[in-house]
Amino acid sequence: MGLCRVRLCRRLPAIAGVAGADIESEDDALWGGLGVGGSLNFADDKYSLYGEALAKTSLANFGDSHSITGTVGFRMQW
Repeated sequence: MGLCRVRLCRRLPAIAGVAGADIESEDDALWGGLGVGGSLNFADDKYSLYGEALAKTSLANFGDSHSITGTVGFRMQW
């Protein structure tokens, strides 16, 4: 399984005070990402191992803001 995401969102800036000075941080509005994932089922689909990895970056400042996430898990049905 593969996936591609483009996300457009607008968040309010985060403001923090450090030593009497205000520091402001704001996420870029347009992000894109690529991911890959899959699952392995066995025992007539009673058990399943799955995983996904996703890398995202800001499209406005490509490579300056980025994140890498992953998920792994085990499922059992009865």
